[in-house]
Amino acid sequence: MNERFVREAGAHRLLLGTDFYSSPKLFSVPFPLPEILASDLTDGDCAEILGGNARRLLGLA
Repeated sequence: MNERFVREAGAHRLLLGTDFYSSPKLFSVPFPLPEILASDLTDGDCAEILGGNARRLLGLA
């Protein structure tokens, strides 16, 4: 998780995605959840990224 990107762009602009295409040599995070939870992000930021933003965008919040 790139905490700097979250600080500059805002957690409200990110969604968790698991279908990321990239060369395995360039990017490899097989399970992003532990990385997000172990980051320096606030609990609120994590909650937004892990589902809150998707619920808001889909009108479920």
